[in-house]
Amino acid sequence: MRLSSSKPGYTIRMTIEDSGRGPLLRAGTREQAPTRAILEQAGNCCAFPGCEHRSYLEIAHIRAVSAGGPRYDPARPTGAGTANLILLCASHHRLVDAEPHRYSADFLQKLRSDALASAAKKRLGQAGSGGQQQALGLQASSLAEALQVWHQRAGNEPESFWHKLFVDVPELLALAVPGDTVQYGSKCYVGGKVVRNVDGNVVDFLYQSSTMLSVTLVEIKRPDAELIGSEYRHMHAPSAELIGSVMQVLGYRDTLQKDYYSLTRDPDARAMRVFNPKALVVIGDLEAEVLDESQRRSFELFRNSIANVIVLTFDQLFGKVRQTVDLIEQAVSMRQA
Repeated sequence: MRLSSSKPGYTIRMTIEDSGRGPLLRAGTREQAPTRAILEQAGNCCAFPGCEHRSYLEIAHIRAVSAGGPRYDPARPTGAGTANLILLCASHHRLVDAEPHRYSADFLQKLRSDALASAAKKRLGQAGSGGQQQALGLQASSLAEALQVWHQRAGNEPESFWHKLFVDVPELLALAVPGDTVQYGSKCYVGGKVVRNVDGNVVDFLYQSSTMLSVTLVEIKRPDAELIGSEYRHMHAPSAELIGSVMQVLGYRDTLQKDYYSLTRDPDARAMRVFNPKALVVIGDLEAEVLDESQRRSFELFRNSIANVIVLTFDQLFGKVRQTVDLIEQAVSMRQA
């Protein structure tokens, strides 16, 4: 299968061969990783309704990245991520670019979302039922639905949307929080008010270990939040939003420890302990941001140097979700055999 990704003014082409174990990239470019992700997420098929072409596919821009291209909108910068990309056959790529007023950006975004949802459903399949199989199936279904939401809405929704998803499916964040944890609450007050009843800190989520009574504070940001800032002497600084998010949750951690005894006057909170509480920040999308080697190295150095704070990107979190769903469905299949 040959794959082409075009932008106004130039074209990038890759040759992909099917070895029986899935596509193998033969042309070396820095876009190999996002190309694999786009192919897998879209099910290696044209997103246009009714089209099942698989032999020659092109990665098309929904909105052109520069002036003069189809559906270019200077008020909506596209960035370098995958949210602006759709997989089409050559014929449909030419069609949508020839008639941009008929095939608007919103229309193509819906095609992309529908195609990703359909591909995700095919990958995940149906869970079993009956006894323990039913419980496993329900858990897989819940996580699978959340995974489908991620494929449909990544990069297109505000922070509040993702917060509600994590409230509805608390197992999502439990996969990222160390230990055997359960969601203690959402929008939890963790102290910090002064006498005039102002200020105060409210963390997005509080997770509690069911055995050690320790807690983890969780702060949710947006998938489209930038992770890397400007370059400095061959290294790259973290973005202002990433640094701010880490400092925010560290501040919450500090006030929780200082105000612990006043907070635990609530009978429901007396079982909570704050011995060296941990923190988790979910922010950004490494797959969509497409960092080069130097930027990725800087990001990893930063997040691995922070004590007591885990920084996890949305694509990595939902990667864990997909692995978990696959394992559960394998267990269901083995019990059915």
